[in-house]
Amino acid sequence: MNEMAPAHQPGPQHSTQVLDGTPALRRLFGRAAVASVAKRRAQDKRLPASSADAAALVPPARFALRQVTADAGELTRFQHHVGESATDRLPVSYVHVLGFPLTLKVMTDADFPLPPLGMVHTANRVQVHRLPSLDEPLDLTAFTRTLAPHRRGTVAEIGLTVHSGRELLVEETSVYLAKGVRLFSDGGEQEAQAEQKANARGQSGRDEFEPPEPAALWRFSPVDVRRYAALSGDANPIHTNPLAARAFGFPRTIAHGMYTAARALALQAPGGAGWQWAVRFAAPVVLPATVAAGFAEPGDRSGLVAWHRRSGKPHLWSNITPLD
Repeated sequence: MNEMAPAHQPGPQHSTQVLDGTPALRRLFGRAAVASVAKRRAQDKRLPASSADAAALVPPARFALRQVTADAGELTRFQHHVGESATDRLPVSYVHVLGFPLTLKVMTDADFPLPPLGMVHTANRVQVHRLPSLDEPLDLTAFTRTLAPHRRGTVAEIGLTVHSGRELLVEETSVYLAKGVRLFSDGGEQEAQAEQKANARGQSGRDEFEPPEPAALWRFSPVDVRRYAALSGDANPIHTNPLAARAFGFPRTIAHGMYTAARALALQAPGGAGWQWAVRFAAPVVLPATVAAGFAEPGDRSGLVAWHRRSGKPHLWSNITPLD
């Protein structure tokens, strides 16, 4: 059994606010739109900080829900939509859905320094000590782990912990990039130099990618993505509204990164306890699209890559490894 222990807490002393109920996502998305405008204006007036002071910028707020249980019907519909088997164990992709309102609550909090709308989900890391069961009351807590400079802006890592009583079941870190928003006056140079060297050699990650033999083909339509938005509660308009998608630089609406990741996880089908799941997102899935998925090594489901069937551009890498 994993005893409850405080998660990594950089910066000021954290305070946990236990919410009476799950935050309404539509209200949070409305708040995100207002907050994004205000925070971008504030950023224009703020002097950039040194990356050495990053810990001091991490907001202290932690938001929690207690005794959360999954709905059997909603779980079954989600499992069916992403290709999971219908079992009474919650897939990690559904645990992410349960925690998403808290994640958005963190990013719309007044002390969170980045504009929540327009942030790009670049990676996701999950440690699975044990998968929750359907009827198991869960305690969820979300918070900002870190803020860091990036060559294209600022990166925020949002943490989510899931407990059953005192047993730690799942730890998740969602990585978001706020493009063009620079909290720091330095940092990101090593990434920029590596990218420049790769481009000079004509060897960017995209050029080097060679897809493996396809193991599955996934069709993503606007209807499919709207269905995922309804099941997950993630109604970010870049996924459902063509005008909003164009406003953020996409030619059409795009699929949720976690929808593609959930399909990948279902195909990899990890079982048991004591494993971790790492997802790295690349090109967004612009709708409609047919996405191919294959395993990095034949006969080994631990490493999977998904790519656009026609263009060959990679969409994500998904890796399952044992916990240390």
